[in-house]
Amino acid sequence: MPAKDICHDAVKQALNKDGWTVTHDPLHLKYGGFDFFVDLGAEVLLGADKDGQRIAVEIKSFIGPSSLTEFHAAVGQFLNYRLVLAEEEPERLLYLAVSEYIYQSFFTTVFGQAACKAHQLRLLVFDEEQEVITQWL
Repeated sequence: MPAKDICHDAVKQALNKDGWTVTHDPLHLKYGGFDFFVDLGAEVLLGADKDGQRIAVEIKSFIGPSSLTEFHAAVGQFLNYRLVLAEEEPERLLYLAVSEYIYQSFFTTVFGQAACKAHQLRLLVFDEEQEVITQWL
């Protein structure tokens, strides 16, 4: 099982504050002879007579020396996890969780915006200190 990201607990707490119940930590999927571990699985019940929503969240801190290298690894994981989820749990939406600082310093650049659009990335942006979700993109 992979090591937890340094922001793992902050994202987990932020999801709880936003009304989500973390159901898997990590979300383990088996597909095509491989094991995949998405950082978190969560769900929210919309109402007594409505279907709930289910998500999977991959958390990235971008703590390496190059944000671009970190982004390459994050997108690779995101695309692979999205493929596996489409086969194994198609009702679950995948989000990439990044801190507000990383969002502002990387994902709002021309390249970051173009890459998010081209790869159809869903972002969960969180405030690491307050442990709250600030944006769902």
